[in-house]
Amino acid sequence: MVKRVSFLLLLCISLDFSILNAQDLFCYPPGHFSFNLPSGWKIIPNKVVEEYAEELIKKSKTLSKPKYDLVFNRVNASRPFEYPYFVITNWKQKVNKAIIEEWISSAQQITKKAMTKQNLREFFPETLIRQPAYDDNKHILTYSVEFKLKGFEGKDTYGTMIISLFFYKEGIISLNFYSYSKDISKNMPIINNIVQSFTFEEDYKYR
Repeated sequence: MVKRVSFLLLLCISLDFSILNAQDLFCYPPGHFSFNLPSGWKIIPNKVVEEYAEELIKKSKTLSKPKYDLVFNRVNASRPFEYPYFVITNWKQKVNKAIIEEWISSAQQITKKAMTKQNLREFFPETLIRQPAYDDNKHILTYSVEFKLKGFEGKDTYGTMIISLFFYKEGIISLNFYSYSKDISKNMPIINNIVQSFTFEEDYKYR
């Protein structure tokens, strides 16, 4: 066990590095997972993420503070949270077959219900939820949300969020990738690369 963990740590990229090279293995020990991060992507510093979350609350007045564990965007982004970017959150909870089945059956309804709340309609006046799909071998639930961003950057525009939920022994990792709808086709290879390479440490995999 010690040898395996030490080997993984040697492969992992330190969180202190903001810029990562092509197909670097990114590891996050608190969540016991790793994935391939494509060239040209970086971690947004925690301080910047916190400032963004606070700004969202101020603009909405009713929106609760979002939970972000990790946020990534392109190295050449002109500002933090410029599309495309993706967010990773570690939701701790007991996971078993019944919990997974519950998520599979209710993913679409839960999302639709959330988008009907007044505080989210401020930002997402038009929303379309795509049918979720579940990979029984890798225990990944994926679906997409297409939405209209009201007054985003001074004008209305359309965005797409690809949601991937990874089930493991101690909870669920959510990975939400945000893109302009017009750019989603060119961003899909990036999303697929991350999702397909995503894995947990052996002792934490759900079986």
